[in-house]
Amino acid sequence: MPPSPPPFQENQWQFLTALETLGAPVSQSVAQALAPVDSRSLDRLLAHCREKGWIQEAGEGLLRLSSRLPEKIRLDLEVRNTDRLNGLLADKIEDLGLTESLGPEIMARIQARAGRMDKAGEIEVERAHQSLTRKDHDEAYRRLSRGVAMLHSHITMGRIGVDRLYTESTLELSNLSYAVGRGMRVLSAYLKTAIGVARNSGDDRSHALACLHMGRLMAYYGRPGEAMALLIQGKEEVERLGDSDIHKAAAEFLGLCSIHQGKFLEAVGYFQTAEQSFAQNQDRLLFYPTILWNLGITLFFNGQVPRALGFFHSYWILARDMGWSAVACIARALLGLALATARKNPQALHHLQEALKDAAQANNEYALFIARAGMAIHAYYEDRNQESFAILHQALVEGRQAATAPMLSSLFIVDMLPEFNRQERDASPGKWNYQRQMERAMKQEGVLSNGVGLRLRGEQRLRNGESPLLAMEDFESSIRQFQKVGAVFAQNKTFIAAAMLHLAEGNQGQAADVAFKVWQRIRGMGLDKDLLPVELQRLLDEQGRWQEAEDSLENFIARYMNALNVLDQIQDEEELLYEVIRRQLLLLIAERGVLFVPDPNDEASLIFRTGCNLSRQETGSPSFRASLDLAVRAFHEDAVIVEGLPQDPDAPAELGRRRALALPIIAPGHLRGVIYLESMYVNDAFDLVPHSLLKLGAEHLARYVHNLVECIRLRQEASRLASFKEIRFGQRKDDSIITRSRAMFQVLEQAEMAARSEATLLVTGETGTGKELLVKRIHHFSNRSKGPMVTVDSTTIPENLVESELFGHEKGAFTGADSRKLGLIEMAHEGTLFIDEIGELPPQTQVKLLRALESRTFHRVGGAQAVKSDFRLVAATNRSLAKEVEQGRFRQDLYYRLNVIHLVLPPLRERGDDVIVLARHFLDHYCSKYGFKPLNFSGRDEDMLTGYTWPGNVRELKNVIERAVILSGGRRPALDIRGGVQAEGRDFFSGAPTMEEVQRRYITKVLEKTKGRIDGPGGAAEILGMKRSTLYSRMYKLGLKDVGKKE
Repeated sequence: MPPSPPPFQENQWQFLTALETLGAPVSQSVAQALAPVDSRSLDRLLAHCREKGWIQEAGEGLLRLSSRLPEKIRLDLEVRNTDRLNGLLADKIEDLGLTESLGPEIMARIQARAGRMDKAGEIEVERAHQSLTRKDHDEAYRRLSRGVAMLHSHITMGRIGVDRLYTESTLELSNLSYAVGRGMRVLSAYLKTAIGVARNSGDDRSHALACLHMGRLMAYYGRPGEAMALLIQGKEEVERLGDSDIHKAAAEFLGLCSIHQGKFLEAVGYFQTAEQSFAQNQDRLLFYPTILWNLGITLFFNGQVPRALGFFHSYWILARDMGWSAVACIARALLGLALATARKNPQALHHLQEALKDAAQANNEYALFIARAGMAIHAYYEDRNQESFAILHQALVEGRQAATAPMLSSLFIVDMLPEFNRQERDASPGKWNYQRQMERAMKQEGVLSNGVGLRLRGEQRLRNGESPLLAMEDFESSIRQFQKVGAVFAQNKTFIAAAMLHLAEGNQGQAADVAFKVWQRIRGMGLDKDLLPVELQRLLDEQGRWQEAEDSLENFIARYMNALNVLDQIQDEEELLYEVIRRQLLLLIAERGVLFVPDPNDEASLIFRTGCNLSRQETGSPSFRASLDLAVRAFHEDAVIVEGLPQDPDAPAELGRRRALALPIIAPGHLRGVIYLESMYVNDAFDLVPHSLLKLGAEHLARYVHNLVECIRLRQEASRLASFKEIRFGQRKDDSIITRSRAMFQVLEQAEMAARSEATLLVTGETGTGKELLVKRIHHFSNRSKGPMVTVDSTTIPENLVESELFGHEKGAFTGADSRKLGLIEMAHEGTLFIDEIGELPPQTQVKLLRALESRTFHRVGGAQAVKSDFRLVAATNRSLAKEVEQGRFRQDLYYRLNVIHLVLPPLRERGDDVIVLARHFLDHYCSKYGFKPLNFSGRDEDMLTGYTWPGNVRELKNVIERAVILSGGRRPALDIRGGVQAEGRDFFSGAPTMEEVQRRYITKVLEKTKGRIDGPGGAAEILGMKRSTLYSRMYKLGLKDVGKKE
C-alpha cells in the first residue's frame, strides 16, 4: 500500500503551491512573500523536502520543485492551482512590485493559468519583439505564435480589450511565417478572426491589410479564385483610404494582385515600393521572401536584368549576415536561376550548386525547387537535354511545394517544355506538362500568360507544318501582349522567334532588323550576344550591324533628362534619394548602388545615406572596406574613379571581379557626397561616357536634387504648422523664475548646463513647485530654442486616446479617425517634448515611448511606415518614479532612459525668504492686473505667510495672493490662509458646506493621500471607485483641475 502524503499544514501547502505555479527557480524570500509562512513552519517544510529530494537547490538561494516530487503531491498542487488562485497570485506579484524580478516568462505562465489570456498574450508578443531585435527569427516565431494563440483564445471567448494588439500581431505573424517557412495552416483561422475583429472595431486599415494577407495565403495554397477576391477587396479598401502609409504597407499585396490580373508593369512599381519600404523601416527587423521572388522576377522579365541580379545578390548577402538562413538560401537559388537564364553559366553553376547543398541540408523545399529548376536551365543551354529533363522532372515531381511555387517561375522553365515535348518527354504529368501549360496560358486572363501562350502556339504551328503566316500572327500578337505589360525579356524571346521565322523564309533584311533590335536591348541589359541564336549572330556579323548598337552621347543625355523628369514628381525625401540611385543603375547598367554623404562628426569620412541593392549593414562590413575606400578617395580627390575591386580571397575564380564607379557630387551649398555603383555579373557602361561629362552631370544632379529636397521639407513644415501652433518660451513677467534661495539657484544653474546638452531630463518636485516653468527655461537656453516646445499633460488625456495624441493616427485606424492626425511627438520635431506627469502613461504607451526615444522613429496608430522625429524629451512628475518601478507600475528600462539628468525642485517651505519675495511679486502683479493702486503686506501678514507650510507650494501661494487682492477693495490685502487645503482637510463638514464643497474637500484629501497619483493600484480613481476619465471630469467641474497635476 503506497504511503499517504505527508500532513502539511495549510500555509505549507500554499508555499509549495506557489513554487509549483511559478515553475522556475525563485528565491525563498520571494516565495515566502507570495505565500506567507512563519519561519518555524517553513524550516520544517524545507528540511523535510530536502531530505526527500523534493526541492531542488538552483544556486544562489533559488528553490524549485524537483522531478522527484511524488505524483500524488504534484496532483494535489495542480488541483489547488485554480484559475482564481493564479489570478490572486498575479495580482499579489504586481502589488509587491515583483514583476520585473520574476521576469516575463513566469508572468506569462501565471497569467495564462489564471485565464487572463489577454495579459499573457501581450507579454508573449513583447517577448517576440525582443527576439526580433536579437535577429532570432525562430524564437520570435515561437513566442509570437503563442502570443497570437492566447489573444485569439481571449477574443473567441467573447472578451474585449485587445482588438488592435490581436490584429497587428496576427499580421506580423503572417509575415514571420513566410520568413521561417512554416506555420501556414493555423494562419487561416487567425486571419479570418482578424478580419472580423477589424471590421467590428471600425479599424478599416487593419481590415484591408488582413484581407490582403488572407489573399496571399490563399494564393500560397493554390486557390486563385479565393485569393483574387480577397486581394481585390483589400485593394479597393486601400484605394479608398488613399494615403501613402497604407499604400506602402499594402504594396507587396497590391503587386501580387496586379500579377494575378496580368498587369506586369504595374506589379513592378508596387514591389519596388514594398522593397524600399523595408529598406527604410529598419526597426521592422524582418524581411520575408515573397518580395524576393515577386520583385526580383518581375524586374528580370521587365528587362532590368542588372538590377534584378544585384537585388538577389544583395539580399543573399544581407540574409546570410543577419542569420536568416531560409531567406538566404532562397535568395541564392533565385540568383542562380536568373544567372542561368541570362546565360552566365559559370557564375550560375557556382551559386546553384551551393544553394542546392544548403537547401537539402535545411529541407528548404522552396529553395530546392528553384535551384533544381536553375540547374535544369543551365544544362539545357549547354545542350545537355537529357540531364536537363531529369533534373526538371525531379524538381516538379519530388518537390512537394511545386504546386505553390512562385507563379512566375514558370516563365523561366517554359521554354524547355517544347523541346521535351518534341522528344516525347513529359517533365510532369500534372499542370506543368507542355500541352497543359500552353492551354492554361491561352485561357488565363493575364496579359503576360497570353503572351507566353501565343508564342508557344506559334512555335507549335511551325513544328506541325502549318502556315508561317499564322505563326507570325501569333508572334505579333504575343509581342503586343508583352508590350502592354513591359515584359521586355519575355518579349525578346518572341522577337527572336519572329527573326528566325523571317530567316527561314529567306527575308534576311527583316530578320537582321529584328535581331538588331533584340541585340540593342540585350546590350542595354549588360548581357552578351550568346542570348541570340548562332544563326542570328552570324547574320548580324555578315551585315556588319554589331557596331550600330553603340550608345551615343545624345542618347545618354536624353535618358539622363528623362530620369530628371521622373524625380520632380516625388513627394518624399527618402524616396527621392532612393530613386536617384535607382535611375543611376539604369543609366549606367549597374547592379548595385549607394549614396554616401560626409559624416557630420568627421568630414573626412563618408556614411551611408541610401542605397539600391546595397544595405547599410553590408556597406559597414569589413568585406566592403575596399569599396568604401574607393568612394572616399573619389570624394577627396573630386575625381571620377572606375576600378576593378580586389576579389574576396574565399570566392571562387568563376565569380569574376567586381567593377566599381565612384562619382563625386560636390556642389557648394548643395548636396555633397559620392554616388557609388558596382557590378559583378553584367557588362556595365562605366566607360561609355567621358568622365568629365559624368562629373558635370553629377554636379547638375546635386543642385537639382537639393532644390527638390528643400521643396519637400518646406511642404512638410507647412503641414506641421497647419496642425500645430508653435509654443515658444518668452521672457514675459509671468514666465520668470523669481528666487533668492541658494537651493533654487543651484537647480537653475544645473538646468542651464543641462539645457545645452541633448540628454533626456527628468524634473521632479511636489505639486506646484514650478516644474513646467523650469522646463520652459531649459528649452529657452537649449540649442532647440528656435524649435517648438510641445507640452503633453498625461493626466488630461483619456487612457484610450493617449497613443493617438502622442503618436498620431492614420485615416481609418479606428471609428472616428476620418483623416490623418499628427501626434505631439511628430510636432516636437527639432524641438522639445515635455511630458508632464509621465508616471500616468499606460504601460503599453511606455513601451512605445521607449522605442521612440531609442530610435527617434515611431508609428502612428494604424500606420505601417516609420515616422522620424528629432525631439529632445523632458519629463516631469510629482511622484518617485523609482518607487513606481519597485511597485511594477513604471517600466524600469524607461526610467533608466529618463533618469540621465535628474533635477529636483525644492518645495516652497525649504526656500527660506522666497515666500515673502514671491508674495510681494504676486501682490504687485495682481494689483496691476485688477487696476488697484500698489498694496503692501503688514508685519502680521508676513508672519502668516512664513508660518504656513504651503503644501500646494508656489501655485497655492499665487492663488492665495490673487484672492487677497480681489477681496482687498483696494485698501489692504485680505489674506485668508485658513481657507486653504489644510483647513479644509481638518473637517469636511465645517461651515455647513454644500454637497459640491464636500466633494471638493474629499477629493482633495484623497489626492493628498495618493500624492497626486490618479491611475493604477492605490490611485485616487481606485480609492474613490471611479473611472479615470470620470474623476478628471468631476475634478474639472469642481475647479480641481490643477490639484495633483501641473505646477
